[in-house]
Amino acid sequence: MVSLLEKLDASDIEMEPFPHIVARNVVDRDLLQRLIAEFPDFRQFSDFTETDNTRLTLYRAQASGSDIVSPLWREFLETNSDREHLLHFARIFGDAFKHCHPHASVFIDKIEALSVGLKSRDTFQERQLLLNAAMDVNTPIRGAASSVRGPHVDSVKKAWVALFYLRDEDESVGGDLELYRLKPGHSLAGNVFDGSHIRSDCLELVKTVPYEANTLFIAVNSAHAIHGVSPRQPTPHARKFMTFNCDLPNRLF
Repeated sequence: MVSLLEKLDASDIEMEPFPHIVARNVVDRDLLQRLIAEFPDFRQFSDFTETDNTRLTLYRAQASGSDIVSPLWREFLETNSDREHLLHFARIFGDAFKHCHPHASVFIDKIEALSVGLKSRDTFQERQLLLNAAMDVNTPIRGAASSVRGPHVDSVKKAWVALFYLRDEDESVGGDLELYRLKPGHSLAGNVFDGSHIRSDCLELVKTVPYEANTLFIAVNSAHAIHGVSPRQPTPHARKFMTFNCDLPNRLF
């Protein structure tokens, strides 16, 4: 099974506004079509709601015992959240990670010796790192246009930010990934609300990653990795994607 990272190397990294890679046509067309065709009906997700533009998630730990997840998807989720996947991240982003987090360079230097578990199945009492992959959906929008999540930073214990788009329609407008940086003279201090969201008036938009099928985004997570989702116009379609990540036992920033 294909790892989403296997064709990438450090030369693909863009440093602004924070270390990241955008890769297109990541998997071959046949596999992409199968993944899209076999993506489960989101109305069968355990957290399903009819509320507009709400994120739903089906984790790998759930998928392994779910009747709605195909063998192909189980294997794809596993391949993209196993030890080799973790080591591949380190080979690609090792130097960039150390640059962002000098105090946590041991994560890269000793990564081969760290014990790895699965989020929502194992705990940090048993393992030193918890990996995860998931199928994700933002529900359709029947009312006013909205953003599922504005500018924010991810969990302070997450090593990277990553998603793989599985768009299966052409009509919806919006839902693109937006990358930001702080405006000169601004800092996060005093500009964070609801725990992780950043006031938009202290930010400038640097880059937009369109919501297009077979597009991968991955970045080193840090206080500078500010990103959000552009508003989507009313649509009967769900926004479909896959995420994968690695949780650490202690905060990075």
